[in-house]
Amino acid sequence: MFTGDAYVSQHFYRYDDLDVLDYESGQAGLGCLILMPELANSIWHLHYTYQRITQGLDEPAAYQTHNLRGGVQKTFLIDRLNSFNTSLLASIALDAEPDILQRHQYSFQAGYKFKIMRDLILSLGYRFEYFDYFNLAGREDFYHSVSGNLSWRPRKFLELSANYNFAVNDSNLDFFDYEAQLAGPSLRVSFKF
Repeated sequence: MFTGDAYVSQHFYRYDDLDVLDYESGQAGLGCLILMPELANSIWHLHYTYQRITQGLDEPAAYQTHNLRGGVQKTFLIDRLNSFNTSLLASIALDAEPDILQRHQYSFQAGYKFKIMRDLILSLGYRFEYFDYFNLAGREDFYHSVSGNLSWRPRKFLELSANYNFAVNDSNLDFFDYEAQLAGPSLRVSFKF
């Protein structure tokens, strides 16, 4: 089964102490999803994506990139309340501005979902990513994150959630090593046609 897919998203990041680091990240994508019953009902995808990072929606872009992303994901149903999922993704940079930040990205993700109630879901996840910044002094980053999410869907098109993420970045250039924690609410509105 073949399905077309398009999306637009906007994220706002705010820091407690250093608001000069606050930024917004907008993303748009267009691509396709292919359900492969002959490969254990895995879902394969290929997308063109555009990302723009600014320090304000009306500010010029501090970073923008065009990527070709492809991957596969598979969900394993344990029972009607529990599931486990995995995915592999490759994101190839086609262009970036500034070009020194152009990078290829490869990732593996594993997650667990528990349906507490029909409209209340707990999700836990782990993600590993490898970043190849081929224009930046041979920089290579190994990124690990663990996350938790509690989401409530009062309507089919509306989702409210509380999120937590802890991440560690290990770079071959020590200056880029860091740990980070992100927590906060999110609101998602979906339209399907």
